[in-house]
Amino acid sequence: MRLAFRGSWATALLWAAPIGLAAVFAQQTLPNSGQANAAMHVIKDDPGGYLHEYDERYQKIAGSSAQIVIDGECSSACTTILGYVPLERICVTDKAWLGFHAPTEEDASGNWVETPEGTAEVMEHYPKPVRDWITHKGGLEAEMIYLEGPELQKILKRCTS
Repeated sequence: MRLAFRGSWATALLWAAPIGLAAVFAQQTLPNSGQANAAMHVIKDDPGGYLHEYDERYQKIAGSSAQIVIDGECSSACTTILGYVPLERICVTDKAWLGFHAPTEEDASGNWVETPEGTAEVMEHYPKPVRDWITHKGGLEAEMIYLEGPELQKILKRCTS
């Protein structure tokens, strides 16, 4: 299922503080893959941001054959890559960790509040193993929950060189 945030609430939907940081992506050749000139996108030190920006970026990546390497932090809106790219095309290094929390939107007073609609939509967007892990941890709330180490490597394969 594709995540499509439309309407006035969607443009304000936020997972992390509005710091405007973009994902760090690098296009490289896959090492030892046997696939000449195959694209590889590296996600590293990405704290998230506005969901609609990630939606546009990840739709482009999903339409490619690029392999995704998570090599460090991928939090908040960054984690939605898991719903766009098949898990078989994503690997994680030993430094990888994912941070999840409930989406928020700006209310009439300018405060950021959790949005049940956004939370439901994002949960539906994640693949089943990720949804199951989040549910086991108590669901998406304001407080960040972290998926890392062996627990992460049960869901996403470990990158090999």
